[in-house]
This record gives sequence, C-alpha cells and structure tokens, in this order.
Amino acid sequence: GIEKQPSKTWFLKKIKDNFPNLHVHAIKKDTCNECETMKLGEKYEDLKVHKLKAKSMNEQQKIDFKDENCITFDLMQVQPLPYLTVNKAFYSRKMWMYNFGIHHPTSNDSFIYTWNENEGYRGPAEICTCIYKHVKQYFSSADHLILWSDSTGGQNRNHMMTTMIMRLLEEIPTLNYIIHRFPIVGHSFLPNDRDFGVIANAKKKKQNLYDSEQYIQMIINARKNPSPIKVVKLDPTDFVSFEAASNIKKIAENVDCDGNKFTLFGIHEMCYEKDLFGYKFKHLSSDPEYRTVNYGPKSRRSRRPEKPNFIPLQSLYPSDGVPIATKKYEDIHKSLLMYVPPIHHKE
Repeated sequence: GIEKQPSKTWFLKKIKDNFPNLHVHAIKKDTCNECETMKLGEKYEDLKVHKLKAKSMNEQQKIDFKDENCITFDLMQVQPLPYLTVNKAFYSRKMWMYNFGIHHPTSNDSFIYTWNENEGYRGPAEICTCIYKHVKQYFSSADHLILWSDSTGGQNRNHMMTTMIMRLLEEIPTLNYIIHRFPIVGHSFLPNDRDFGVIANAKKKKQNLYDSEQYIQMIINARKNPSPIKVVKLDPTDFVSFEAASNIKKIAENVDCDGNKFTLFGIHEMCYEKDLFGYKFKHLSSDPEYRTVNYGPKSRRSRRPEKPNFIPLQSLYPSDGVPIATKKYEDIHKSLLMYVPPIHHKE
C-alpha cells in the first residue's frame, strides 16, 4: 500500500511528549565579546561573574522603564541617500542620512531626529543637541531624569555629554538630578532597536527613496500602534557645541576625589546633581556607594573654576551645512542623479 508520511504537527507533538525539556533556540547575533573570550579560555568562574553583572543591570533597567521620566536613545545605522535598486548604485558612493532615536518606555512614544551628511556629522555635538532639545521640550518640569544608552564613547560617554547634562540641570529649575546608565555590552536590548527594526521593515517595501522627505514620510507611516514615530528634521544651524559655551574644563586624568584612578569604559552609572560640580559614578547600579569626580579646583593655585558658568549657545555650522568628500560628491552627480527625478535634485 501507499506509505503515509507523518504530519509536521504529529511529529512535533511526538518530540515534545518524549523530550519535554528539549528547547529550540534561534542562532544568536551580536553576542558578547567577553563571553565568547571567556568560553574559549575556559574561564567559567569569570563568565559567571560577568553574567551576574549583566543580570544586575538588566534588573535595574526593568525598574527604570516604569519611570515616566526615563528615556532611551541610540543612533540608527546610517541610511544611503538616495536609496536606489539599480546595480550601479551598489558600487557608487552615496550621501548618508543620520537617524537618532529617542524612546519613552512608559508611553512607547518614539522619536527620530534626522539630518543629512551635508548638514552635520554624527559626533557628540550632534547627539547632545538632539537630547538637549528633546529634554527641554518634554521634561521642562521634571524633578529627575533617567537616561539609558549604549556605551559608545565617541557619542554617549564623553566630556560633551557631561557638559550638556550640567547645562540642563542649570537651565531647568525643577530638575534635581540626572542619572545616565549604560547596560553591559552584548547583554542589552534597548527599545530603540525595535523602532529601528520597524523602519528597516518599512524600507524593504520601497523600490526607491530619492530624498530625505520620502525617507521621513516612510518613517512616519512605518508604525501605527501604539502611535506613529514622530520625526524631527534638523538643520545645520540647530547643532551647537556645549563645550565651547561653558567654562567646564576636561580633567586630564580620570581620578576620583579619593585619588583613585578609573576608566570611563568600566562605568555603568553616572549621576549628576544640581549642586555638584562634577558627577558621581558606579561600576554597577547594584554597587553600594558612589565615587565622586570633582571638576573644581584641587588646590589654591589651581586655575580650574569653582562652579560652572554657561554662556548662550551658538550654532556650530553655517546655514549651508558642512562639506562632503569630493569623490562622493562626484559619484552622486555623475553616477546617481540620472536615476533620480529632477524634482528631487535639491539635496
């Protein structure tokens, strides 16, 4: 007779009944560098301690995400402009479009601050400008603020970020303290990643995107629930330098008030208070006590200021933006513009 093949449903049920503890996991991506190194070196005790640290920060994250004064932020992978499907575009240099995401965990509101490569760079000045504008608009009466971001030193954990946060404490009267927390690398997931995934899926359905206006409209339409992503287009004159508008000097060596050295990379929590000229930090949020860094004078002869002083912020770039590489400009005009309708040539 004809042999019947077992159905997939029957087969899976049989496996589940006979092997109740068997689980199927998807292959992990972006795994932790330290975990992989410790596994290869068979340092299992160190690996256990490392995972406990990651668990501690993740538990703190769950607590913070219930606070209405908590936000997360991250910079999305750069997007090519224009986005074309012709094979010639694959080999040509394109202008980049930068999308900086801010997410409110309690309300699930998502924001994208966007600018093009010829309007600004993607350094600490641009990142701090976005956060500063957002906090001034949405948290002008808050008594505290909690920030979560990855540990990228050039963008999120640097002197300009410190200066910007101190300025917020000075300019918002109700704001008493700001805590900036960084999850353990390789063991974190920020809501911004989900927002970026929604945008990436919407982009897959597009044949071509000729300019930033079409990109922005795509982002707005990418999600309906719980609410559409709000997009803020930034101009070159919107970006400011917080370091140039203050008297806060960067310390030459990372040493706390007790004379102990530390590295910024090992810090996972920084606390700024209104009456503190400096910041407090912990290596983990679960650590019992803060260590303090003072930006004021350490001796009578020191030339360091006794308290912060802020002057009005000025635009970092002129209204016509910043230059792009000559070869990139040539590629765009010689190889790509022929595939872009003339109405979109203004960028």
